[in-house]
Amino acid sequence: KTIGTLRWFCCVEKSGVRLSPLDNLLHYPSRQSPIEGFSSHEITITNYQGEAREYLKKLISLMGATFTPNMSGRNTAVVAAHKTGTKTAKAEEWSLPVVTHRWLEDCFVEWRNLTPAQQKYIDYADGINYSVLVGTRGVG
Repeated sequence: KTIGTLRWFCCVEKSGVRLSPLDNLLHYPSRQSPIEGFSSHEITITNYQGEAREYLKKLISLMGATFTPNMSGRNTAVVAAHKTGTKTAKAEEWSLPVVTHRWLEDCFVEWRNLTPAQQKYIDYADGINYSVLVGTRGVG
């Protein structure tokens, strides 16, 4: 028996390939209640576009946080594909954490409000555009 989301079903129909819903975080059903304490987050995204950006917005919403397209003093984190641009510069000026999307994915997999101030979330390897890695993380 296979359990997946409507998003997974549509992906299977479109591609004609029956992928495991465990291969993509949004293809396996998430919990109904938000992550405890995650509703205090107002998260903006930068340097992600198209499907990658929509994927991250959906993760943010499912976990109970608020996505903001524009950055303000209310933001608690900036999810960035790379550390260039106005939002990342302003975030550093305001002492807001600038993190890779891995923080959101780990929070989703563990269904916990993990601290974004961990090295694995704030270290950006030279030459890596993290936007191409979005959606490659599975549930297992």
